[in-house]
Amino acid sequence: MQDFCPHLKEDCDTGAVFYPAGSGAENLIVQNASLQIDLDYNPEIVRCEDSEDCGFIKKCAGRSCRVFDGCLYCLQRYKGIFVQTETQEDRILFEHYNIPTVVMHITRLSSKPKVTQIGLERMKRLVDFSEKKKINLALENLDSIQHLDYIYENIKSEYLGFCYDSGHEYFNHRDADCLSRYGNKLFAVHLDDNCGDDDTHLLPYDGDINWDIIKQKLKKCNDLRYLTLEVDFNRNHKKSSLYKDLSANEFVALAYKRILLLK
Repeated sequence: MQDFCPHLKEDCDTGAVFYPAGSGAENLIVQNASLQIDLDYNPEIVRCEDSEDCGFIKKCAGRSCRVFDGCLYCLQRYKGIFVQTETQEDRILFEHYNIPTVVMHITRLSSKPKVTQIGLERMKRLVDFSEKKKINLALENLDSIQHLDYIYENIKSEYLGFCYDSGHEYFNHRDADCLSRYGNKLFAVHLDDNCGDDDTHLLPYDGDINWDIIKQKLKKCNDLRYLTLEVDFNRNHKKSSLYKDLSANEFVALAYKRILLLK
């Protein structure tokens, strides 16, 4: 946010500020000490030529990007490229930062739009942009293997790859075998566990996924610099009670131990 707000002012002639939200704002008590337990911030647009753009800018900043370990994860177009009109958040985010890899959702979990030519043309423009900027574009398996197959069959580029989400695969398309299917395109992973009844983002080995098989398949894929966990212990799911007595620090320490088991 510290970089994003000045960028809006200098390049987009839009005034913006940001402030802590959630537990970071409330300064909750953790382990008998007064500590912030998250770093969530809300942007506030204070000057904008067109007031209708304010909501879009806030969504772009608050929902579409989060920077972690030098990678920016862009949840491109909230409803996916196959159903929503083209927007400009890509250029706002990509051009200002030295972004090596972008992870993209092309559909959403709540709906499966038809595969369309207009979606493919939008995807081609994004791939062209990625090639010009030398940015890896990793498509994540969400709920539709059909859409991924269609794009990979029709667009060939060394900058178009795959982000493997273990939880999505086990919950949504358990028989797709995504790592064997797209392993030669692998750019990133989102690793988490579940019991097949919900996308619960449990720590590896706390659900029903066979991690020994995942480990063996990962060894046959493109080498990755990082293995990334996408885990959360604040979900309203009975399995999350596993972590109810853990502090944030204890949960992170446990997550680190689990990811070492996947090396």
